[in-house]
Amino acid sequence: MAVIRDIIPAFELFQPASIDDAVRLIDKYRGDYWVLAGGLDSMDWLKDRLR
Repeated sequence: MAVIRDIIPAFELFQPASIDDAVRLIDKYRGDYWVLAGGLDSMDWLKDRLR
């Protein structure tokens, strides 16, 4: 029997509606963030990156 662990670690997702909102988030988290652009493909990239 195989056990598959395909779980993404917990994270917060922010979807800023404007450039100003994005800049505020970047300033708030001071380097503790990743900026991603994309649709569902980004989730696969994130899952693979966090392994």
